[in-house]
Amino acid sequence: MLRRFIAFGLLISIPVFAADDCDPQVIDQNVIRDLQQVSSRINLECPNQVNVTQLCNAVADQIAETNSSSNNKYSYQTKIYQAACVENGDSAEIVQAKVQNFWNRYHSQLNCTQLGFTINNGHILKLAVEKNSRDFINDAIRKWKVSLNHVDSADQRTVLDYIEQELNNSKGTALEPTLQRYFNLFRSNGAKFKREL
Repeated sequence: MLRRFIAFGLLISIPVFAADDCDPQVIDQNVIRDLQQVSSRINLECPNQVNVTQLCNAVADQIAETNSSSNNKYSYQTKIYQAACVENGDSAEIVQAKVQNFWNRYHSQLNCTQLGFTINNGHILKLAVEKNSRDFINDAIRKWKVSLNHVDSADQRTVLDYIEQELNNSKGTALEPTLQRYFNLFRSNGAKFKREL
């Protein structure tokens, strides 16, 4: 509302000046066009918040995208791209930058309370590890290159701390190789322990 008020104020408060040898209608149209562009930028709120519950469900259950007009394989991709204001035709670099901008702004709100998730209100990356959501993890680490060093308020640990503990608890079980791969993947892509931050 405040942004619209500012934009409206800009529209009515900027005078239009025309030199004697210029066509006032051309100047008026140019000024109006410029003000419309400024106004649209003021009203554009990107990135946007995302419905975290729906996003967590999409990651945990690896829900396929059902919209036939979407180029995304998974619902979580569509939700993140919408929140990050990714547009059709954006290059991989632009997509990455937009998702990073979204992630940096909202990472502390991306907490999940899924049934069976061992951390109540834990970060979405930890949920992805626990639910073995490989594609989400690969997107986050390799495609989007988001920050991996958020200290979760729920358990005061980073995702690497979490994986290390789960790995120690899973020695000799069928989960150990998967957790070791995740540990190596996160570590080699810049993930740190809380003590290293």
